[in-house]
Amino acid sequence: VAPAKPQPAAFTGSIADELSGAQSWDEVRSILRGKTIVFFDYETTGFPDKKTGDKSSNQPVQLGAVKVVDGQIVDRFNLFMNPEEPLGGWSRDNLKGADGTPLTDEQLATAMDKGEAHQQFIAWAGQDVILAAHNAPFDLGVMNETLGKKGLEYAPTGRVIDTLKLAQTVIASKKAAAHHVNKDQIKTGDPSGPDTHRLGDLASHFGVELGDGLHTAD
Repeated sequence: VAPAKPQPAAFTGSIADELSGAQSWDEVRSILRGKTIVFFDYETTGFPDKKTGDKSSNQPVQLGAVKVVDGQIVDRFNLFMNPEEPLGGWSRDNLKGADGTPLTDEQLATAMDKGEAHQQFIAWAGQDVILAAHNAPFDLGVMNETLGKKGLEYAPTGRVIDTLKLAQTVIASKKAAAHHVNKDQIKTGDPSGPDTHRLGDLASHFGVELGDGLHTAD
């Protein structure tokens, strides 16, 4: 059973205040009812790597998002943009375009400007929403750096849910409850949850078919 009271680390901003008094996940669902949650994800050029000589500075390549209300997807967003630097080796080997073929620097050089892409995202998402991302500090970092460079601002009223922290909290407690042990004593290989909280492992554990889409933002 998941912990009776949500852990605040997964929630920041006004949504954390709204959920602070919730004593159960049923209460959380009730508070979230009718609210729009925008789940978003970036693919980027990657980080610098001395071994390969990559000088990438983690610039956005793709921004994908879905609007969710009461557990149902109501709208989708997906744009590629010009990162203004070459893809790093990992990104060149793994990222794919809308047609499923590998992305190239040549393709991205003709994509829309990062500022225009984020203006479109802000207009689509709106202000009265809660953002959600898996390892939110990473995606928020990409977003905020880009917004700053392009002279844009975006501060949605609900702020952020970090599904990585949420998964860590819920699954660790579920494992602990299943084995009647402290969560720090849980060993890997436990069938009540995945061994890691990476998105691909969580998707596999919960039966979500991603196919070749694990490394595409949408």
